[in-house]
Amino acid sequence: KEITEQRLVVTINRDQESFLGDTPVNVHDLAQKLHQQGTDPAHQIIYLRADERVPFGAFASVMDAVKQAGITNISIVTQPLEAKASTEAGN
Repeated sequence: KEITEQRLVVTINRDQESFLGDTPVNVHDLAQKLHQQGTDPAHQIIYLRADERVPFGAFASVMDAVKQAGITNISIVTQPLEAKASTEAGN
């Protein structure tokens, strides 16, 4: 249970909207929201997922917010391009 509480997923969708878990969050409030999780930032792990169309600037803003919360253990999650491959296969 303790491990799952320490692993938070931050997602940036194709519209550059940020989510903490399944909850929409303004990137400017992200550092504060991460602080509220009540875990020692040094031991907290963040998984950052971003849509492939997200510009680097939006990605960098979220990274900065996570670092402002004192969290340095950030894993970038990549997803297979299943949807893209299946639409290309139909052409």
